[in-house]
This record gives sequence, C-alpha cells and structure tokens, in this order.
Amino acid sequence: MIVTLPEGKLDVAYLELLKDEVNVKEVEVKKGEYAVEIDVNLTPELVREGTIREIIRRVNAMRKNAKLTIQDRIELFIESGEEEIVKAIAEHQDALLSGTLAEDLRTSGEKPAVVESFRVNEFDLTVGITKSRGAGSLPASRQGGSAGK
Repeated sequence: MIVTLPEGKLDVAYLELLKDEVNVKEVEVKKGEYAVEIDVNLTPELVREGTIREIIRRVNAMRKNAKLTIQDRIELFIESGEEEIVKAIAEHQDALLSGTLAEDLRTSGEKPAVVESFRVNEFDLTVGITKSRGAGSLPASRQGGSAGK
C-alpha cells in the first residue's frame, strides 16, 4: 500500500492502524498530493498464506464439533497431492500448529477417524484430527463426519 501525503510523513501509530485495518503487510508513505494506492494482485505466497488460514479455520471448526476444549491438543493430518498445499504447509507449519493447538502434523499414513475433505483456493485436501495421546479419545458420537473418504 502506498499513501501519498503533502507532508510525506505519517505517524507510526497510524501506519500500524492502516496495516491492521486494510490488512496489508506494509505501508509506504510518499510526498505529494493526497492519494492511496493498493496492489490487489495475489501472489502465490499470499494465496498459500490464505490457504493456511482457511485450513486453520476448518480445523478449529472440526475441534468445536468434536467438543474439544482449548486445553485439548490434537494431532493434525493433512493429505493433498497439490504441490501448493505442500509448499503452504512447509512455509507456515508453525502458524498451522499453533493456530490449531496441534502437537504434531502428518501428511501421510492412515487417516484419523475424524476427517473432512474440502477445496480451498482451487486445491483439494483432506484434513483429519486426533486428540493427542494421554488426553483421551474423541467422543464416539463425534467420530462420524466424512470418515472413510
């Protein structure tokens, strides 16, 4: 985002406010007539970041449906043949684990009992959750869902 102001300056607090409210990574301030320029092109990096956010949102909905609490930790399973999903996981694994309260992430092997298949940003994937060992198992009434897909 580029903000052009006659003074060519903007207080740091306003810069941070703009970043948060407009949801941009950086704000550049230039001197000139009042103007705002926003680049609306989605780079592959931004698409991958958005994909991870959507996966986090879906996993947290699965946690809620499974009646898990904020104290419960999970093991996360994500399966996809899409190269961009693999890249997104590699780039944002820490955010993915912390955002879903997951202790571990698997991308292959046997699917958990609680799984959901969906499409995000034109990419197909299957996500599953298992309550971490030592924390008990998910309630039997919540293990249905899309299991076996």
